[in-house]
Amino acid sequence: MKWISKLQVNQVLGGRYRVSQRIGEGGMSYVYVVEDLKLKGKRWAVKETRLLFPGDVAGITAEADMLIQLNHPYLPQIVDFMGPDEDGYMYLFMDYIAGETLAAYFQRMERTLPFEHVLRYALQLCEVLQYLHERKPPIVYRDLKPSNVMMDVHGQIRLIDFGIARQFKPNQEDDTLCLGTVGFAAPEQYAGRQTDARSDLYGLGALLLYLITSGRATKWERDVEDCIPADVPAAFRTVLEQLLQVDSGLRPASALDVHKRFMALGNQSNIITESSSGTRWRGTGTIALTGVDTGTGTTHSAILLAYYLASEKQRIAIIEGIPSQAFRRIHEVYEGGSVEDSDAMFTIRGVDYYPFSHTRNFVSLLHHGYDTLILDLGVSDGGVHEEFLRANLSIIVASGAEWRQPDLIRFAASMSEYRESSRWVYFIPLAASQTIKDVMKATNQSNVHGIPYHSDPFQTMEATSAVLSHIVPLDFVSPQHKKGFGKFLFSRRSRRNVKN
Repeated sequence: MKWISKLQVNQVLGGRYRVSQRIGEGGMSYVYVVEDLKLKGKRWAVKETRLLFPGDVAGITAEADMLIQLNHPYLPQIVDFMGPDEDGYMYLFMDYIAGETLAAYFQRMERTLPFEHVLRYALQLCEVLQYLHERKPPIVYRDLKPSNVMMDVHGQIRLIDFGIARQFKPNQEDDTLCLGTVGFAAPEQYAGRQTDARSDLYGLGALLLYLITSGRATKWERDVEDCIPADVPAAFRTVLEQLLQVDSGLRPASALDVHKRFMALGNQSNIITESSSGTRWRGTGTIALTGVDTGTGTTHSAILLAYYLASEKQRIAIIEGIPSQAFRRIHEVYEGGSVEDSDAMFTIRGVDYYPFSHTRNFVSLLHHGYDTLILDLGVSDGGVHEEFLRANLSIIVASGAEWRQPDLIRFAASMSEYRESSRWVYFIPLAASQTIKDVMKATNQSNVHGIPYHSDPFQTMEATSAVLSHIVPLDFVSPQHKKGFGKFLFSRRSRRNVKN
């Protein structure tokens, strides 16, 4: 018989957390939503676990210690830990994820998911498994299944329930316990043999096969391909077959290797692009904006974008990348008068502003805990800023006025020599749909978007947010584009060909 939870609605834990409702339970725990009485409006999830035996305390506290040290977008952030109390009850407080498990979503979709959705989940799972496996020592998750994958409202996953995760010990020949969910666990787990990163890769294969076969298969057996829809590429089937090898030595070498193969498959099949793969920035992401000409609204667009992302609970900094008086004037308007230090950082409505300064070390901002840095690079003058090329997302702001379209056409033509230009995004403020079509045809660019009239960029508007959610989804950039960012950040070389 399962133990009984001690928590009740409206009960207060630790003088700070008021219980709102129970949202789930598993074989070894209950999960509740709690309100934070110190941080008004903030909600957390709390996992209630009970010690069935005195010796369990080491395992439970080890899980908490392990999770507290982890920092990845696809893992829950642990904020507090209490217990055990006199009855052996313990409480682990973490991010509350507004969403549902992949298992619940799968059922709600009548056990049929588009292949491109499955591929996006696969990419995200590869990233988080890679992160865990690269820890010192590596962490083997060991229980990858739909009910342990949470999905938020943006389609971003969180890997939850580390109850049977363990740190890999190279000299240990077998595991003390044979754990894992039947149907998804690797064969070596059933036998109680040593598990390693390749055990998680088997679990990944089992989960993906389960999703694409409408829940009919988790093993690669004879005739299993008859259950796979025709739109699933042969290359994907090949990877699944390799992941699901009984002999762990025949499986792919790492989650990184699998991720690369899935990315290549998605790009070759035009199923995903680098801006819609479902992978997230690691650490701080960067968005750079530059204008085709003066008066196109580059700074306005940068600010508008900053507050859109801030409204989605991201921590944002916007940086003035070229000499300009724009940020100083914004600061003065906000303060209602002149400011003493025009180069100093200031904050307006939760967004941090960094005016241009020759002496500031902007590279350090990559380590200040921001989710995204937005770089306002002013107007291009025949070339592109180094950091425009290095950014996770590069946006060109241009006018849609008919008499100014020749400038945009010349700009697009001159930029075609850059290998990165195929993934650049064009913002055309105030442009009607026909104007967007004309611009796309004249420039031979497909990633062109009209931005609705938005007089106050410091406030979000539903129409603008709807457009930006497709252009700048919150879970979209593959981390390889961040490599090298900051090496030439705002160096003398990078400022060439840029004017006010």
